[in-house]
Amino acid sequence: MAIDAQDDAILAALTARQRLVDRIRAVKTAEGHLVYRPGREAKILRRLFASADSILDRNLVHQMWREIFSSAIMLQDPLTVAVGTGSGFFLRELARRDFGHAVTLETVSLDEAVEKLLSNELHIIVLPNTPEGVACVLRAIAADESVHIMGLMPFLSDGSAPRAYTIGRVCPEESGDDITLYRDGDEIKMMDGFNLDMPGWLGIVPRPWQNAKTENV
Repeated sequence: MAIDAQDDAILAALTARQRLVDRIRAVKTAEGHLVYRPGREAKILRRLFASADSILDRNLVHQMWREIFSSAIMLQDPLTVAVGTGSGFFLRELARRDFGHAVTLETVSLDEAVEKLLSNELHIIVLPNTPEGVACVLRAIAADESVHIMGLMPFLSDGSAPRAYTIGRVCPEESGDDITLYRDGDEIKMMDGFNLDMPGWLGIVPRPWQNAKTENV
C-alpha cells in the first residue's frame, strides 16, 4: 500500500538521521560542543514550520521533531530536567512537549528545583511565569553567574505571554530571531535581539514561533 511505503521511507530517514547523530557524537564531545542547543533546535523548527505544506498541522511537525531531538540528545548525553510543582500539572505536560519523551523529567518543589540545579544534580529546571516562579529564577541566577534563562515555554506559541522559563548552564547561541531577558527590580523584562551586555542580563532565548504570526512575545 502507498501508506506502507511512506511509513517505510519515514523509518529509513529516521534511521539515517540517528546514525548521523551517532557519527558526530564523538566529534562534538572532543571539541566541547554543546549537546543541548535550544538556538539550533529553534532554527530547525522555524525552517520546517515555514516550509511545511499547509495540510500539516504545525503541532504535528513540532512534536515529531521534538521527539527526534530528544532521542538524539539521549544518544549523546542523557539530560535531566526538573519541573517546579508550584504551577500544577500543566507545566510538566508543557515541559514534556518541549523536551520530548526520551528526556528524564523530575517533579519537585520550586525551591528544590533551584537547589538541585545549583548543586549540579540536574541540567535544566522549568519554572512557571508566576511571581513565585520569577522569584526562584532570579534567586538561582543571583547565586551562580553561570546559570541563566535559556528558553521560554511553549516554543509553539499562541501569542500569549510565556507560561514558563527554562534555566540552566547552556551557553547562549544565536538562533536568528532572539530575545534578551534582563532584570528590572523583581520583574523579568524582554528586548529584541541578541545582547550579552544588557544591564541586569538574565539570558538570551529563541523567540517562540507564533502561529498567528504576530511577532511580539
